[in-house]
Parts: sequence; structure tokens; C-alpha cells
Amino acid sequence: MKKENYFFLIFILSIILIRVLLYFYPISGPTIEGFRTHHYMYGILLLIFAKLFKDTTLFSIGSALFIDELMLILTNSWTYADYFSTITLIGTIIFSIIFFIFRKNIFTFSKNPISHKKIKLKIFKKPS
Repeated sequence: MKKENYFFLIFILSIILIRVLLYFYPISGPTIEGFRTHHYMYGILLLIFAKLFKDTTLFSIGSALFIDELMLILTNSWTYADYFSTITLIGTIIFSIIFFIFRKNIFTFSKNPISHKKIKLKIFKKPS
């Protein structure tokens, strides 16, 4: 199996696992001083750590955590019923298909180190 397909397999299995667990065990994220955490937040943290440590498996899981709640972010709907609504399920499937189409590019991005090169801006002179 190609590495980018393995990468996508981890991604899709992570989404399925998250959905199944939350269906059978509907728990909320921890609330800290009135602020409720969601699993997309953990996904963003995993994406950052995965990029820093060039870990493609963590990057795949972090992407799954984020994309699984992306439709909730876009629709600004945060209830248990919204999470399993038709629109969020269809949206998650569409974003997963997009992830599948670009899996090779995303996989390549996930394993490359962050560039610390300075960006040089070209300043164009106005013609006299």
C-alpha cells in the first residue's frame, strides 16, 4: 500500500472511530471557566505537533479531528443533534473526499519540515 493511501486510511478510520464513540458515548468536552473544548481544537494541536515533529500519523489523526467538526464550525451549530444531522454528515463526507483527492499533496506537506527561510519581498520601482 502506498504511504499516502495508508495516510488516508488512518484519517478515515479516525473519523469513523470518533463518530462511533460519540454516538454510543455522547460526552461533552471539558468546560474550563465557561469555555467548552471540542475535538477540532485537539486536532489543531495535533496538526501543529505533527508538523513540528514530521509525524504523518499524528497529522492524519489531527486532520480527522478537525475535519470531523468542520461543518459544525461552518454552520455554527454545536448540539449533539447538529453533530449527527444530515448536513454535517454530508459535509464531512465531502471534505473527506476532498482530502482523498489531495491525499498525496497533504501527505507530502505533512512530512516536510517547516521552512525557516526568510521570505524576500521584491520591491518594484515606479517608472520615471
